[in-house]
Amino acid sequence: MCNKPMRMAGVGLYGRSQINSAGDPLPIKASLTLSSFDELAQIASVRRIFPGAAGSMSFDFLFDNPATLEEKRFYTLIVEVSGEVQPSGTWGKKKVHLRLGGKETVTIRFMNPKGISARTRTGQFPELLFCP
Repeated sequence: MCNKPMRMAGVGLYGRSQINSAGDPLPIKASLTLSSFDELAQIASVRRIFPGAAGSMSFDFLFDNPATLEEKRFYTLIVEVSGEVQPSGTWGKKKVHLRLGGKETVTIRFMNPKGISARTRTGQFPELLFCP
């Protein structure tokens, strides 16, 4: 939930390519879906294939068009990524405060899947990407 309307461009992720029998990195397949929490209506969804790379890598995973987030509404953001399991955060922050272009501050509040305000227990997004 955010306290002001925002436009979400996507997320920043990290991953590691699986290696084929010839020792070459395989591409990473990923899907990103944003839905309204209360109505379960899909707002934006995209699937991409990212080129593989040796070792860990980070990449921006963007919607085709930025998604508008309304103030005081909850959303569900789901990302599925192929590849090796990566270390993820546990016990992330309940709230994040962002300063936009000077004095304006936006607050984003996170909830667990059961709808109870809590820290993230199954990992967290390294970056949430927004549009100006």
